[in-house]
Amino acid sequence: MNNKSFEGFNQGTLDFLGSLKKNNNRDWFSTHKQDFETHYKQPASDFAAELSLALTGLSEHLNIP
Repeated sequence: MNNKSFEGFNQGTLDFLGSLKKNNNRDWFSTHKQDFETHYKQPASDFAAELSLALTGLSEHLNIP
């Protein structure tokens, strides 16, 4: 898990996904892999990490093992 907080998905994420929809092929993706890492993978990882913390806190509060 990373230690960065989730700041939301931004316009870069939407732009990347829109372009991916129009260019869903290996060649396009390989030239835009850094966009994927920056605008999609990192924010999604941050979101998953925060969600995990929130769910852990909730399960502890509810005494769920």
